[in-house]
Amino acid sequence: MADVDGLVALLKADATFSMPPNPAWARGVDNIRALVGDHIFAGQAGRWRLVTTRASGEAGFGLYRINEQEGRYHAYGVMVVSFDGEAIAAMTTFRTPALVSYFNLPQILPE
Repeated sequence: MADVDGLVALLKADATFSMPPNPAWARGVDNIRALVGDHIFAGQAGRWRLVTTRASGEAGFGLYRINEQEGRYHAYGVMVVSFDGEAIAAMTTFRTPALVSYFNLPQILPE
């Protein structure tokens, strides 16, 4: 299982997590813990891979999700992480696989 506690330990108390254009979003450590623990990190351990990048001057990640039939990681989208000092203030995930190419990232991670 993924380290939900490790992630939320990095958050500001009023941090936000959003996935536009999805209107649902979470604010605050407890709400983000529930969202991430119940949905994003739930299920098969190791189903996600992140590749570092930069987006609009912020820290970012290419997000990759495993294709269980192939056993390979396919692009899922891009996450932008905004910091306030050393704490995460916001995480915004754009769930558009084609976006990774704008960051010179592959559509499928090499084995």
